[in-house]
Amino acid sequence: MPARSKVLPRRPVSGAKARSVSPPATPKKHEQPRGSGRRGGRPPSPTSLYAARTRKEFALAETRELELAKRRGELVEADATRREWENITRLIRARVSAIPSRVRQLLPHLTAHDVEIITAEVRATLTTLADNAPDDRPA
Repeated sequence: MPARSKVLPRRPVSGAKARSVSPPATPKKHEQPRGSGRRGGRPPSPTSLYAARTRKEFALAETRELELAKRRGELVEADATRREWENITRLIRARVSAIPSRVRQLLPHLTAHDVEIITAEVRATLTTLADNAPDDRPA
């Protein structure tokens, strides 16, 4: 006896009519079997076990997404960023505050009064920047 082929033909066998098969119709609301979905059309109670598990799963998913983003380097710690910016602004303030003394060394012909004016302007600018106020001094 010859071995049977397990390959099915693509075309219908000769003489057989090809027919289209439509997907089964979705049952109407009143035809749905009992026990499928919610009872009585009411949403689950927020204190139900289902609601508690849903909240737990959402929280776990969010935690895992944050951990993954942190491992990928997509997130930075807020405290570390704040400390870094504090260090940067402290360094800027120190360097800008040192401008009058460096100018005095570079330009020895400046009088003490000239250096005081430069110092006052530098301090006023730093104060304005620290207060986040717009600079309203005329240029």
